[in-house]
This record gives sequence, C-alpha cells and structure tokens, in this order.
Amino acid sequence: MLIRRTPMLGEIRDAASVVAYAALKTRASGITLGNRVFIRREFFSDDGDIPLDLVAHEVAHVVQFLRDGTLPFLLRYVRDYAFGLTKGLGDRSAYMAIPYEVEARQVANALPLYVVRSE
Repeated sequence: MLIRRTPMLGEIRDAASVVAYAALKTRASGITLGNRVFIRREFFSDDGDIPLDLVAHEVAHVVQFLRDGTLPFLLRYVRDYAFGLTKGLGDRSAYMAIPYEVEARQVANALPLYVVRSE
C-alpha cells in the first residue's frame, strides 16, 4: 500500500492520479484506488503525519478492494451511490449510505477514544 499526497498537476502520470487529482480537488479528504491511497495535501502536517482515523478509513477501502476485487468494488460503489440518488437522497447522504463507506467509517470509529480524530 502506498499513501500519497494529492498529485500536483505536473505529477499526473496515469488514470489513478487523474481520478485522485479530480476527487481531492473537489471535496474528498482521501481516495483509495486499489492499494494506492491519496490524501488531500492539507491533511498532512509539516512533519508528514496524517490523522489516524483518515488512514484507517482509507486502509479499510484497500481491504475492500482486495477482498472484493477492483471491478466489483468500483461497480458496487457507483451502483450504491446511484441507488441512493434515485431514492431521493442528496449527494452527501447518498455517499454516506454507500455500504463500503459505512464499513470504512466503522473501522475508523473503532479506534480508541484517545486517538486524535481528523473531524
């Protein structure tokens, strides 16, 4: 697994970095594509530290990709998001209802209370 900052425009080299650049420029705190995790630059401290709950959330997605396979993961993710929208949920609510996101939040929330959280 590789954790990276948001790619700069000049660092875009492949489809994953294009997707990461677009997602992290709009609203996402992080995005996982297979075993590659991209985190929005402002979440990195000057020392390069990242909030542990954000890392846990994104690592949960790495496990989901490995467990379910890349194509099935992506198809289910988009299907579940679209399903939420067709049921009248707004953008944020449809995202929050995606089962993969629910599972990743549960992983992040399982961290001990003394761990500093990003939200």
